[in-house]
Amino acid sequence: MNLVANREFFFDLFKLALYVGCAYTALVVYARHVKTGWLQHLATKRVAVLTLLTLMVVAIKVFEDVIAKESGPVDTALLWFVRQIIPPAVASFFALITCSGAAVFLVPATAVLAIGFLLTRHWRQAVLLVASMACGWALTYLVKALVGRARPELWSATWYWGSSFPSGHTLGTAAFATALVVGTAQIWP
Repeated sequence: MNLVANREFFFDLFKLALYVGCAYTALVVYARHVKTGWLQHLATKRVAVLTLLTLMVVAIKVFEDVIAKESGPVDTALLWFVRQIIPPAVASFFALITCSGAAVFLVPATAVLAIGFLLTRHWRQAVLLVASMACGWALTYLVKALVGRARPELWSATWYWGSSFPSGHTLGTAAFATALVVGTAQIWP
Protein backbone atom coordinates (compact mmCIF):
# COMPACT_ATOMS: atom_id res chain seq x y z
CA MET A 1 0.00 0.00 0.00
CA ASN A 2 1.16 3.48 -0.69
CA LEU A 3 1.44 6.42 1.68
CA VAL A 4 -1.95 7.91 0.73
CA ALA A 5 -3.71 4.58 1.35
CA ASN A 6 -1.92 4.23 4.70
CA ARG A 7 -2.98 7.72 5.68
CA GLU A 8 -6.60 6.97 4.74
CA PHE A 9 -6.48 3.68 6.65
CA PHE A 10 -5.21 5.28 9.86
CA PHE A 11 -7.62 8.19 9.51
CA ASP A 12 -10.56 5.75 9.14
CA LEU A 13 -9.27 3.74 12.09
CA PHE A 14 -9.00 6.92 14.17
CA LYS A 15 -12.57 7.90 13.23
CA LEU A 16 -13.91 4.46 14.16
CA ALA A 17 -12.10 4.57 17.52
CA LEU A 18 -13.44 8.08 18.12
CA TYR A 19 -17.01 6.94 17.37
CA VAL A 20 -16.67 4.02 19.80
CA GLY A 21 -15.19 6.28 22.48
CA CYS A 22 -17.94 8.88 22.08
CA ALA A 23 -20.67 6.23 22.15
CA TYR A 24 -19.24 4.69 25.32
CA THR A 25 -18.89 8.10 26.97
CA ALA A 26 -22.47 8.98 26.06
CA LEU A 27 -23.62 5.66 27.51
CA VAL A 28 -21.74 6.32 30.77
CA VAL A 29 -23.16 9.86 31.02
CA TYR A 30 -26.67 8.52 30.37
CA ALA A 31 -26.18 5.81 32.99
CA ARG A 32 -24.83 8.28 35.50
CA HIS A 33 -27.73 10.74 35.15
CA VAL A 34 -30.75 8.68 34.13
CA LYS A 35 -30.27 4.96 34.75
CA THR A 36 -28.07 4.93 37.85
CA GLY A 37 -28.37 1.14 38.20
CA TRP A 38 -26.61 0.72 34.85
CA LEU A 39 -23.39 2.35 36.00
CA GLN A 40 -22.26 -0.68 38.03
CA HIS A 41 -23.06 -3.02 35.11
CA LEU A 42 -21.17 -0.81 32.66
CA ALA A 43 -18.12 -0.85 34.91
CA THR A 44 -18.12 -4.63 35.29
CA LYS A 45 -18.93 -5.34 31.64
CA ARG A 46 -16.74 -2.61 30.11
CA VAL A 47 -14.89 -4.94 27.72
CA ALA A 48 -18.10 -6.56 26.50
CA VAL A 49 -19.80 -3.18 26.00
CA LEU A 50 -16.78 -1.76 24.14
CA THR A 51 -16.59 -4.90 21.98
CA LEU A 52 -20.29 -4.62 21.14
CA LEU A 53 -19.95 -0.91 20.32
CA THR A 54 -16.89 -1.64 18.15
CA LEU A 55 -18.74 -4.35 16.25
CA MET A 56 -21.70 -2.01 15.73
CA VAL A 57 -19.47 0.82 14.45
CA VAL A 58 -17.58 -1.54 12.12
CA ALA A 59 -20.89 -2.95 10.82
CA ILE A 60 -22.10 0.58 10.10
CA LYS A 61 -18.81 1.35 8.30
CA VAL A 62 -19.10 -1.81 6.19
CA PHE A 63 -22.73 -0.97 5.41
CA GLU A 64 -21.66 2.54 4.41
CA ASP A 65 -18.99 1.13 2.08
CA VAL A 66 -21.48 -1.30 0.55
CA ILE A 67 -24.06 1.42 -0.08
CA ALA A 68 -21.36 3.69 -1.54
CA LYS A 69 -20.23 0.77 -3.76
CA GLU A 70 -16.62 1.16 -2.70
CA SER A 71 -13.95 -0.70 -0.81
CA GLY A 72 -12.58 1.55 1.88
CA PRO A 73 -8.99 1.60 3.07
CA VAL A 74 -9.81 -0.62 6.06
CA ASP A 75 -11.31 -3.26 3.73
CA THR A 76 -8.34 -3.08 1.37
CA ALA A 77 -5.80 -3.22 4.21
CA LEU A 78 -7.49 -6.28 5.74
CA LEU A 79 -7.56 -8.09 2.40
CA TRP A 80 -3.85 -7.40 1.81
CA PHE A 81 -3.00 -8.42 5.37
CA VAL A 82 -4.79 -11.75 4.97
CA ARG A 83 -3.24 -12.29 1.55
CA GLN A 84 0.30 -11.65 2.79
CA ILE A 85 0.23 -13.41 6.16
CA ILE A 86 -1.64 -16.65 5.38
CA PRO A 87 0.70 -19.50 4.36
CA PRO A 88 -0.14 -21.22 1.03
CA ALA A 89 -1.12 -24.50 2.73
CA VAL A 90 -3.60 -22.72 4.98
CA ALA A 91 -4.90 -20.69 2.02
CA SER A 92 -5.50 -23.95 0.12
CA PHE A 93 -7.44 -25.35 3.08
CA PHE A 94 -9.63 -22.25 3.23
CA ALA A 95 -10.10 -22.36 -0.55
CA LEU A 96 -11.48 -25.88 -0.09
CA ILE A 97 -13.80 -24.63 2.67
CA THR A 98 -14.91 -21.82 0.34
CA CYS A 99 -15.74 -24.37 -2.36
CA SER A 100 -18.10 -26.09 0.10
CA GLY A 101 -20.21 -22.92 -0.05
CA ALA A 102 -20.27 -22.81 -3.85
CA ALA A 103 -23.18 -23.93 -5.99
CA VAL A 104 -20.95 -26.72 -7.36
CA PHE A 105 -21.18 -28.35 -3.91
CA LEU A 106 -24.51 -27.07 -2.57
CA VAL A 107 -26.71 -27.99 -5.56
CA PRO A 108 -25.74 -31.70 -5.56
CA ALA A 109 -25.81 -31.83 -1.74
CA THR A 110 -29.28 -30.29 -1.71
CA ALA A 111 -30.49 -32.72 -4.39
CA VAL A 112 -29.07 -35.78 -2.61
CA LEU A 113 -30.46 -34.77 0.79
CA ALA A 114 -33.86 -33.80 -0.66
CA ILE A 115 -34.08 -37.18 -2.42
CA GLY A 116 -33.06 -38.86 0.84
CA PHE A 117 -35.82 -37.01 2.69
CA LEU A 118 -38.34 -37.98 0.00
CA LEU A 119 -37.32 -41.66 0.02
CA THR A 120 -37.79 -41.76 3.79
CA ARG A 121 -41.19 -40.03 3.40
CA HIS A 122 -40.15 -36.80 5.09
CA TRP A 123 -41.90 -34.53 2.59
CA ARG A 124 -41.88 -31.40 4.71
CA GLN A 125 -38.12 -31.60 5.30
CA ALA A 126 -37.45 -32.08 1.58
CA VAL A 127 -39.61 -29.07 0.70
CA LEU A 128 -38.02 -27.02 3.48
CA LEU A 129 -34.50 -27.76 2.21
CA VAL A 130 -35.27 -27.05 -1.45
CA ALA A 131 -37.35 -23.95 -0.68
CA SER A 132 -34.69 -22.60 1.68
CA MET A 133 -31.98 -22.97 -0.97
CA ALA A 134 -34.15 -21.49 -3.72
CA CYS A 135 -35.15 -18.51 -1.57
CA GLY A 136 -31.55 -17.97 -0.40
CA TRP A 137 -30.20 -17.91 -3.95
CA ALA A 138 -33.06 -15.72 -5.19
CA LEU A 139 -32.38 -13.26 -2.36
CA THR A 140 -28.67 -13.28 -3.19
CA TYR A 141 -29.29 -12.55 -6.87
CA LEU A 142 -31.81 -9.80 -6.04
CA VAL A 143 -29.58 -8.00 -3.53
CA LYS A 144 -26.50 -8.36 -5.76
CA ALA A 145 -28.48 -6.75 -8.60
CA LEU A 146 -29.70 -3.93 -6.34
CA VAL A 147 -26.38 -3.16 -4.64
CA GLY A 148 -24.00 -3.75 -7.54
CA ARG A 149 -20.84 -3.34 -5.42
CA ALA A 150 -17.77 -4.13 -7.51
CA ARG A 151 -15.30 -6.70 -6.23
CA PRO A 152 -12.00 -5.29 -4.95
CA GLU A 153 -9.46 -5.70 -7.75
CA LEU A 154 -6.52 -6.59 -5.54
CA TRP A 155 -5.94 -9.90 -7.29
CA SER A 156 -7.65 -12.05 -9.88
CA ALA A 157 -10.90 -13.72 -8.85
CA THR A 158 -12.31 -14.84 -12.18
CA TRP A 159 -14.41 -17.70 -10.84
CA TYR A 160 -16.71 -15.40 -8.85
CA TRP A 161 -19.67 -13.86 -10.60
CA GLY A 162 -21.54 -10.65 -10.00
CA SER A 163 -21.01 -8.05 -7.35
CA SER A 164 -19.28 -8.64 -4.04
CA PHE A 165 -22.25 -8.07 -1.75
CA PRO A 166 -23.93 -10.10 -0.39
CA SER A 167 -21.76 -13.19 -0.27
CA GLY A 168 -23.50 -15.97 -2.17
CA HIS A 169 -21.27 -18.52 -0.45
CA THR A 170 -22.27 -17.32 2.99
CA LEU A 171 -26.00 -16.99 2.29
CA GLY A 172 -26.16 -20.33 0.46
CA THR A 173 -24.31 -22.13 3.25
CA ALA A 174 -26.48 -20.48 5.92
CA ALA A 175 -29.70 -21.45 4.09
CA PHE A 176 -28.47 -25.03 3.59
CA ALA A 177 -27.25 -25.52 7.16
CA THR A 178 -30.31 -23.92 8.74
CA ALA A 179 -32.77 -25.96 6.67
CA LEU A 180 -30.79 -29.14 7.33
CA VAL A 181 -30.66 -28.56 11.09
CA VAL A 182 -34.34 -27.60 11.33
CA GLY A 183 -35.39 -30.54 9.15
CA THR A 184 -33.27 -33.01 11.05
CA ALA A 185 -34.47 -31.68 14.41
CA GLN A 186 -38.07 -32.26 13.30
CA ILE A 187 -37.23 -35.89 12.56
CA TRP A 188 -34.98 -36.59 15.56
CA PRO A 189 -35.75 -34.04 18.27
